[in-house]
Amino acid sequence: MNYSLMVVASDYSMAEEKILVRRLLERGVDGLFPIGQQRYPGTLALLEESRRPFVESYISDDFGRDGYLGFFNVKDAASVVDYLVALGNRRIAMFAGITDGNDRAYRRLAGVRARPGELGIPFSNISRLSCRMTWAPRVRRSAICVKRQACRRR
Repeated sequence: MNYSLMVVASDYSMAEEKILVRRLLERGVDGLFPIGQQRYPGTLALLEESRRPFVESYISDDFGRDGYLGFFNVKDAASVVDYLVALGNRRIAMFAGITDGNDRAYRRLAGVRARPGELGIPFSNISRLSCRMTWAPRVRRSAICVKRQACRRR
């Protein structure tokens, strides 16, 4: 059996993702591996109506759907805070992706925001730097910061 691999990136645009899903289905792909579970209206219907297998990835939080592979973003992000606090840290900073159109970053941020209060650490001790990540040519995707001007402190 011969397989081909097609990789596409929507650059965190749910509208673009829907267009790309439609194009891939029209080209007869055997299955899809979309990132996350937040979808533009109609994208999930396209996937389901195609009757082709798909596995939503990088998330295992319960959205009431089958077919996902990943981790619990809220719980796992909170465990990072537990680890840092166990090391004696009380001022915590987080580099985060933009949460608009990115359910994984949103849920990780929720875990990091909630846990310090549960541990008695004031929310004012938590800093966040958000960076828009991109797959654009010549732009190196980095957890630290993609482009200095694209980052903003929250």
